[in-house]
Amino acid sequence: MIMNGTDLLLFYSTDEGSTYTAFGHATAHSISYDMGTRKTSTKSTGTADTVAPLRTSFSGSLDGLVTYVADCDYHKLLGFIKARTMLKIASASATGAGVPDSAQVATGTAGYYTGDIYLTNVSKTASDEDNVSYSASFIGNGDITAVDGTKA
Repeated sequence: MIMNGTDLLLFYSTDEGSTYTAFGHATAHSISYDMGTRKTSTKSTGTADTVAPLRTSFSGSLDGLVTYVADCDYHKLLGFIKARTMLKIASASATGAGVPDSAQVATGTAGYYTGDIYLTNVSKTASDEDNVSYSASFIGNGDITAVDGTKA
């Protein structure tokens, strides 16, 4: 079955994953997982490059609408950057129908990927006759872990 982006949410935790909160009024998020490489080409490899794997890393971004009542909005994100707060994130999808909630993520009954991050950028855009929006970028601190969403 093809996944619908509406069914995926990005959550954060400031207490090592005991409780999670969805990033407020989110409209989109992305996560990228990368592996570095180093060239191992020699004179005898000819014209084709050869490489060896190095460390892996992950990063991502999120977008949302600005309100002044959201649990995690522009002002809260800015506070996390200023305080250099490491967050635990979870990119979650519901195991049944519908959007996952924070309780499903905290108890492991929603499938998700989790990892520690630092926010590296947050910006706010206020265009004429348009919704005020925010964007944020993050970089992973360590690896991503998969939780399959089958915990009882």
